Amino acid sequence: MTLTQDNLTELRSQIPVADLTKTFRESMEATVRMGIRYLWIDSLCIIQDDEDDWQRESTTMGTVYEHAFCNIAAAKAFNGDEGLFTHRSQFDVKPCVFMNEKAALWIRADEAIPKTETGGPLYTRAWVTQEYIMSHRILHFGRYQSYWQCLESNTCEMDYHAQLNGELKTSLVQKDSPPQAHNLIESLDYTIWRKVVERYTAGSLTYPAKDKLIAISAIAKKLCTEDTYLAGLWQNKLPQQLMWSTMPNDGHVYKYSVSAATRADPWRAPS
Repeated sequence: MTLTQDNLTELRSQIPVADLTKTFRESMEATVRMGIRYLWIDSLCIIQDDEDDWQRESTTMGTVYEHAFCNIAAAKAFNGDEGLFTHRSQFDVKPCVFMNEKAALWIRADEAIPKTETGGPLYTRAWVTQEYIMSHRILHFGRYQSYWQCLESNTCEMDYHAQLNGELKTSLVQKDSPPQAHNLIESLDYTIWRKVVERYTAGSLTYPAKDKLIAISAIAKKLCTEDTYLAGLWQNKLPQQLMWSTMPNDGHVYKYSVSAATRADPWRAPS
């Protein structure tokens, strides 16, 4: 189910929960458990067959995620039928702890369980790059365990003392800023922008012709304070950035990467 001009009046009065995907239903449950009243779902909050509504709302998506209380990420799901939650034994991730007055020994069942939050199929979607970077807090639901990420910590159920892989997000966020500000760096760092673009272009877009520039625009707005943004490139570094090249699709960027090196069709902007 998605929001369309035909069902707009109906969904304004009531959303039939049984018609929603499993991921959406379980996201509602997670939201209630966190004590939050409202839940933003793109396909139910933006009229999908109204181009004017899409143009208006898509340009504000960065603000939506920046000011949301928490971003719920179905990291393990290939589609909406897989949901957030998974059946498992808590002993697969919960460590057995032996302690004495001098030290503590943690024993886990399976060291092969991933300790990173961005390796699932969700992160093959290019739009997720912007959601990931702009959000204050993210609760990732993985295949084996859940991961928590915020401006102060990246951790997981298996080892809540660990600081997990979140270098890109950490480097973009000023940790000493007031939480409500959530400002990205004020001085444009072209190395960080390169990392953002590498991550973003490794993902896929359902509608690349219209989404390619918009889906990264909120990050550019946050970074842009002393340079001119030119459709993914920056004026002060234009000669260097025009020397970009593609990366082999060998899973180096993402395990589930689906991007391929193709020429833009239709033409979008000089590159």
